[in-house]
Amino acid sequence: MAYFIFTKNNCLYRIAENQIDFDNLNINDSDYIIVQDSQQKFDSLRLYTHECSRLENNSFNILPIDLIYYPNNSDKLKKYIENILISINSFLASNPNDIAFTKWKNYRDQLLSFDVNSVTFPMNKSLEQYFSDNNLPSLNILQLP
Repeated sequence: MAYFIFTKNNCLYRIAENQIDFDNLNINDSDYIIVQDSQQKFDSLRLYTHECSRLENNSFNILPIDLIYYPNNSDKLKKYIENILISINSFLASNPNDIAFTKWKNYRDQLLSFDVNSVTFPMNKSLEQYFSDNNLPSLNILQLP
């Protein structure tokens, strides 16, 4: 079972694929609502094929994302990657001894070396799904400790 961490106002805050990843989030459990649910929901959110509804009675749904939100040209994709890199770089700078450091450093390096001009636009899929479809590591910023 995967972990879904919601704020007290029922908005998704983080996701963790397993107990080890959950433990590494370093959150105070009492500050959040923790829900365990399926790997399918986790993958749908991780790959940005779906978004999460608000939490109601410790339950949530996933809803397909309209493809219009995905980057549909190289400039938008570059900006999307730049925004992800800001969060990853902040984590790496502040957590050099974290157990997830290498995983996120490798993902950052993958993003930095990714040639957005190699993509045919419109992508009609998220960058995360694109990576997964091409057998590359695919992480979601919601997984960042």
